[in-house]
Amino acid sequence: MKKINSHNKLLLLSTILTLFLTVNLSAQVLQWGKQTEGNINQYDNKMHLDTDPDGNLYLAGKFEGTLELNLNGDGSYTVQDFHPPNVGSPIFIAKYDASGSIIWAFAIGALESDGYDFFDINDFHIDKDGNIIIVGAYECYPDQGIDFDPGSGTTLLIGPQSTAYAAKYDTNGNLLWAFPYYAVNSINGGINGAYQELSGADTDDAGNIYLTGRVTAQVLGPGIELTVDLNPLGTEESVNIAGALVAKYSPDGLLQWYKIYPRTDGFAPQGSVGKKIALDTDGNIFATGFFSRIVDFGNGFTNEDDQSTVGTYLLKLDSSGNTTWMILLDNDILDLGAMVPLSILSTSSNNVVLAGLFDNTVDFDPGPGVATLTSFETTSGVFDDDGFIVSYDTDGNYRWVHHVGGGTSDERVFSLAENSDGDVFATGDGHTGFFLEKLEAQSGASLALYEEGIDIALGYEVVITSNNIMYLVGKVFQDSIDVDFGSNEHFIQFYPNNNNYESLFIARYDASQLPTGIENYDDVIPGDFQLKQNYPNPFNPSTTIEFSISSSEYVSLVVYNLIGEKVADLVNEYLPAGAYRTKWNAENLPTGIYIYKIAAGNFSESRKMLLLK
Repeated sequence: MKKINSHNKLLLLSTILTLFLTVNLSAQVLQWGKQTEGNINQYDNKMHLDTDPDGNLYLAGKFEGTLELNLNGDGSYTVQDFHPPNVGSPIFIAKYDASGSIIWAFAIGALESDGYDFFDINDFHIDKDGNIIIVGAYECYPDQGIDFDPGSGTTLLIGPQSTAYAAKYDTNGNLLWAFPYYAVNSINGGINGAYQELSGADTDDAGNIYLTGRVTAQVLGPGIELTVDLNPLGTEESVNIAGALVAKYSPDGLLQWYKIYPRTDGFAPQGSVGKKIALDTDGNIFATGFFSRIVDFGNGFTNEDDQSTVGTYLLKLDSSGNTTWMILLDNDILDLGAMVPLSILSTSSNNVVLAGLFDNTVDFDPGPGVATLTSFETTSGVFDDDGFIVSYDTDGNYRWVHHVGGGTSDERVFSLAENSDGDVFATGDGHTGFFLEKLEAQSGASLALYEEGIDIALGYEVVITSNNIMYLVGKVFQDSIDVDFGSNEHFIQFYPNNNNYESLFIARYDASQLPTGIENYDDVIPGDFQLKQNYPNPFNPSTTIEFSISSSEYVSLVVYNLIGEKVADLVNEYLPAGAYRTKWNAENLPTGIYIYKIAAGNFSESRKMLLLK
């Protein structure tokens, strides 16, 4: 082993001290937090966020009245709700740079003389070139439509109840194309009100677009049918069956292939509804939704031999749309809304993570094992909705499941994201209100990064970029929330108005400085309090710290630099007696000596560690 003599030790320490005195080392978790002025629609949980490869940020959703989209609040970028009274809300899309400064924004909806009952944006995706894909559904008044062109031109898509749509804009917000799905009656060619919807979108590196949703078409009798054209921008491709849809389109919006999953009994109402879709790194497709009755999921996969008749499905398809495996999750009650997938994530290791809401009891392990969750049951015997997050490997084998909620209010998980270590982040509406959780990649062990009080706020979406920058978007509907996860405070304030709508906030974080999670690694209750030396030490860039507490205490574990600045909060929560370990990643900090300090009840201790890069 190479030894360091006393002269070299002094030289090394001198160099480290110089670094600390000349560089600002106060690593901040929160980089900025801002909010819009105006009203987002209080009844629609459909606010969306994404980033492009250049680090720009895109935001989309529904709003009411006048919405100021300049997060600096100088009134320079407002969008106006121009729809007639008592009809649906319009949609806005805005682009920001990495500092949160607005680049452009626009609103789309019906023309001033037209109207519609609703206009929903169900998914929102930015491709590798910065193009914007939006999908959803709308319902127009008879012979009216939605103008998808934010410029001087008009691209009016007509459609009855309910029409599905997809639209693509370039990175400057210019419309490239838009198309609708709606049913046509074969007798007179008239548009029929059968329900169509697109709910999920993803893209590959070539710019191809993958969509999922529902199609409602059917044969009504001899020579009479309702058909839906799935290729509105190209050669007609009409179908006359109902079910969940998975389809691939070219970058120009032309249909490449499609799959529909109908009921096997031939009955007209769809037996399945597509909700979310994601691609893995090999070009395979994960698609999820919910089903009722017996459904043909393609390539010989069906639930005909399964006892489940209502539940959630998860499919893996190859690049041509052929089903390679199927997972069915059911709760044994005939309630189609009792289990709904709201988010899907294909991880860097090609595992899949699914999240949403459920009630009653569900076994999340499709194999011989049992991984059962039960939602909160009220004193009257009614089950509330709770949130779930479940992970499967690339072959469909169960990995882990996490229960969100268990309180007296409904819980939902709206969004999932992955950091550079493969850990999963989730946000939504929990029993304590707005929450952000981190789940360890291999075990699913969870760490609550943020929880806010009931009826104050909720989280819509979390996004993490390739360089570990995390964006969080949510809403505040009373009081205010502190969006700084560190020792500082940064409050987002709710501004009430006569309509009692909500305020939208966006926050940017350095995800590498977030707490890394805590593991209880020993079932034996320790006899005393102890803080152990980190290992490895020296380290680069990650190290493990172990500690033990002999009684239940509120525990704080903090890392400081040599001039006393806090650089990381590793633990800040109430823990039962036990032996714990946590990891710290210092990839964004320079070489140097750091001090970690624990405080638990009357116990306090500090130790030193050395980061060598």
